[in-house]
Amino acid sequence: MIPKYAEFIGKEIQTAYLESYSEYGQNIFDRYVTYADFWIQDQEYRDPDTGQLFDRESLNAELEKIEKPAGISNPKDFRNEIVNLCARQSQQQRT
Repeated sequence: MIPKYAEFIGKEIQTAYLESYSEYGQNIFDRYVTYADFWIQDQEYRDPDTGQLFDRESLNAELEKIEKPAGISNPKDFRNEIVNLCARQSQQQRT
């Protein structure tokens, strides 16, 4: 009985962790796209949760925090490509 319960609990914890990590990854992606979009438009961005204001230089610094560990070799082009891709996907979902 105890080994089965331990296995059940282990699977539940693993599932919860993976779901949480997936949500975390999605949040990073969404934030990246938002920052990149404002960076491309050369507009300031105010974080709706914190009220923090990001100018173009601050947005660039935040974007680089994601890009460098990911090994993105040409970040300026990548930003444009990912924002355009997301815009096309959003447009296709509306039609």
